[in-house]
Amino acid sequence: LARTFTYGGGVGIDICELAPRGAKINNTASETSGAVSFTDLFSMVTGLIGQHGRRGALMLTMSCDHPDLEEFMSVKTDLERVTKANMSIRMSDNFMNAVRDKKKYIQTFERPETNDITKKELDAHEFFKKLCYNNWDYGEPGCLFWDRIESWNLLSEFPDYHYAGTNPCAEEPLPAGGSCLLGSINLSNFVDEYGEFDEDEFRRCVGVCVRALNGVLDEGLPLHPLKEQRESVRDWRQIGLGIMGLADMLIKMEITYGS
Repeated sequence: LARTFTYGGGVGIDICELAPRGAKINNTASETSGAVSFTDLFSMVTGLIGQHGRRGALMLTMSCDHPDLEEFMSVKTDLERVTKANMSIRMSDNFMNAVRDKKKYIQTFERPETNDITKKELDAHEFFKKLCYNNWDYGEPGCLFWDRIESWNLLSEFPDYHYAGTNPCAEEPLPAGGSCLLGSINLSNFVDEYGEFDEDEFRRCVGVCVRALNGVLDEGLPLHPLKEQRESVRDWRQIGLGIMGLADMLIKMEITYGS
C-alpha cells in the first residue's frame, strides 16, 4: 500500500480475507479485533504518504457475506474515522434477492487455521434501508453489484480471471494486483453543425483511444513498484475508457436530458 503510494498510485483493498470480530486466532489475543479495525490502519497509511502536495487514494471494500458487514457499513458515521479512504460494499444477487423478498441472509466466514466458522443472520431488508440512509447522509458506503461485475465483462468467459476489487473511485474493477488506467472521450465533440451525432467518427476515436491507452500500459509497465502489478498489466491489459460531455452533447442535439 505504502510503496504504491510512493509511486503516485492509488489502491483498492478488499478486506474480506480478514477474520470477523471475535474469531479465534493463534496468538496471545485469543480472538481478533475484526476486519473493520484494520480500516483505520489503511487510512492512516494513505494519509502519511505524500504525492506532490496531495495524498494517495484508497478504496476499501467488503462483501455482503462477511459477518462484520454492519460494522463496516457504519464506519463513516464517525467523522473522525477512515477519513483517507472511500468505502463500498460488494453486493451479490442472492443478497439483493433477500432484500427484495425481506428475508434473512446468512453471513459466513471460515477460518481453516483454527477450524473456526463464524455465522451471522442478517435482516437484509432492514440493513439495506440503513445503508441507503447512510449513503444519503454521509455519501458512503457505496454499492458494487458484484455478480453483475463478474459476469458482465469482456473477460468473464476466462475461468481463471476474477476481480478482486476496484480502483479508488470504482470506475474500473480489477483483478488482484491489477492496475487502473483511465481515459475519457468527450461526446460533445462528435455533434456536427446540423445537430447530428457522427457515429463513424466516434467509432474511429474509440479505436484510437484503445490503442493509445495500451501504448501507455507498455510505456509504464516497468514503473509499477510491485511484481504482481507488473505481471497483471502484462497478462490482462486492463484499461478503462469512459465518456464525458453528455450534457453538452444533448444541448447541441436539442435533446431533453432524461427523455
